[in-house]
Amino acid sequence: MIDQDDEKAGPVDGERAADFAQLQRMAAEGDQGAPGAAGEAQQGEAGVPLAQEISAVLSLLVKLATPIFPSLEEIYSEQVIGAVGAAVEPVCIKHGWLADGIGGKYAEELAAACVLGPLAWATVTGIKRDIASRKKPEAIGQGPANLSAPIPDTAPGQKTVQFGGAVAE
Repeated sequence: MIDQDDEKAGPVDGERAADFAQLQRMAAEGDQGAPGAAGEAQQGEAGVPLAQEISAVLSLLVKLATPIFPSLEEIYSEQVIGAVGAAVEPVCIKHGWLADGIGGKYAEELAAACVLGPLAWATVTGIKRDIASRKKPEAIGQGPANLSAPIPDTAPGQKTVQFGGAVAE
C-alpha cells in the first residue's frame, strides 16, 4: 500500500525506517486486545520504547548545548546515547518512573518548548546585536569624540593666522 508520493520522498534512514515499520505493525494489529503489561509498560503513549525516548531527549540536549560546549559532540556519540537509553530504561521500569513516557500528558508542550525556547533566545540575542551595531560609538560607551582644538588664552596678534576673516593690507 505504498503510494507514488511516498516513493518520491527519497531515501529513508535506518531510524525512520524502524519507526515506520513499527507503525505498520501497530496498524496491522489494530485494537485486537489489551496491550501486554510487560511490553507496554516500557513504552510511551505513542508506542515508542522508553529507551528510544530517553536517547532522543539526551540527543536533543546535546545538540542544544554543543554550540556552548563543543566537546559534548565528541563525548556523546550515537552509540553512547543509545547505550544511555538502554541502561536507563530498566531503572525507570523498575521504579515506575516515566510510565507514560517522557513528558507524560504534557509531552507535546515540552517538545514545543524545547524547540521554541532556544529559537526565541537566538531571536532576542540577534535583535539585540543588530540594534547595538546600529548605535553611534558614543551611545555604546566610548563617549563623545573630542574634535575641538585647544583655545589660546591670548588674543590673536600680528603673527596669528585667522581663517574666515578679512585680509588686512
